[in-house]
Amino acid sequence: MLKPVPADHPLFSTAAYQKDNVSFSLMEVIRQQPLYLASDGRWAVVGMSSPHYPAWVWTDDAIPQSAVPAVIDCCSGLFDGQNRAQFVAKPAIAAALSARFGGQKGAVASTVQMQSFHCPQPVPPKNRDLPITQPVPGDEPQLADYLRNFDIDCFGELRHTGDLKQAAARCIQSGRFYIIRRPSGLIAAVAERKRDTDQFVAIGGVYTMPAYRGGGFAAALVYHIAQNILADGKIPCLYTDLANPSSNRAYQNVGFAPCGRVDELTLTW
Repeated sequence: MLKPVPADHPLFSTAAYQKDNVSFSLMEVIRQQPLYLASDGRWAVVGMSSPHYPAWVWTDDAIPQSAVPAVIDCCSGLFDGQNRAQFVAKPAIAAALSARFGGQKGAVASTVQMQSFHCPQPVPPKNRDLPITQPVPGDEPQLADYLRNFDIDCFGELRHTGDLKQAAARCIQSGRFYIIRRPSGLIAAVAERKRDTDQFVAIGGVYTMPAYRGGGFAAALVYHIAQNILADGKIPCLYTDLANPSSNRAYQNVGFAPCGRVDELTLTW
């Protein structure tokens, strides 16, 4: 049985958990301000920061099969009263969750297989001298297009809710977004310096507008942000969709090394 635990529970210091600290870097963010954090004290942790975001389910690679049902039981109650649930877990646990929700609720499952990477030593890309800046007021329409295109291309649906131009304005105000702008003034590529933990800073939202793909813009952005993160004494990390081998190669070409796979599971009923 999983029970609520504090963010400083000893399990988070074990070798088994620390081995997965890149793949489960978002669990570290959840620990900073959890809506829900529970563990059996040995084999598993389930954490969630908001009902609007996926629950993260960490399990020890050596978890016995007898301990898995308690983890699935814990997860089953997290989205009561809703018709949609999202989890991020190792593949075997994601499959068990899919089977449980499919059997009990007739849920339809959609899975994104994600590879995690970290980069202790970036490798300069060929076009590292491309001018990289940050968006400014007036860029809201272009950033709104970026937010829309990123969601649809990556997830097959628009995940942002509300006014996209207002969301774009918040992106500018955050100071966490970087762009490559062409001489015409058009934004060719965007990336974000995302969440911070004690050890890592994630890079996300990497997207090149269709008209500019193949120019190495994404690699240049990721390298630039990675250098900034290392200068702050932390290690860059990111996730990629395994269905997109070209992006996986691009990140490895600038020094990112794979650290483990997790599946993002979306269930609807």
